[in-house]
Amino acid sequence: MTNQCRVKELILFYIIQMSIGLALIHNVLVITLTIMLFIVFSQYNIILGIVLIIFRIGEGLILSYNDKNYGGLLSIARKYSSTSGAEKTSLSDLARTITKTKSSTFYFAMIFWSIGTLAFSIVLVSYDVVPPLLDG
Repeated sequence: MTNQCRVKELILFYIIQMSIGLALIHNVLVITLTIMLFIVFSQYNIILGIVLIIFRIGEGLILSYNDKNYGGLLSIARKYSSTSGAEKTSLSDLARTITKTKSSTFYFAMIFWSIGTLAFSIVLVSYDVVPPLLDG
């Protein structure tokens, strides 16, 4: 492997690491924002507030758990480039399994997102919390 290829590989590796870090920050912010929204809007309807907080925090936790798999995929990619034969096939199968698991957990997280957002939207519309300027 040439030095130029090695430099490109390292740059890509660091970019992927930064994107994993940003994804984790995003998930922490989803949880933090949900807690703040619960505090502000639970006075209107506590049941919908509880639904909001359970499902949106659940979404953030599921996505955080899902993001740890990116590190595994990154490790597999580094090993894959330096192996051959049966080990390459084995690593490819492992990466495929991780990707399928990620897809199903992401689907589950989006269901949580939908339910939490629906509860929040119902509170906004039902209790005239939307400012008149945005109401149209």
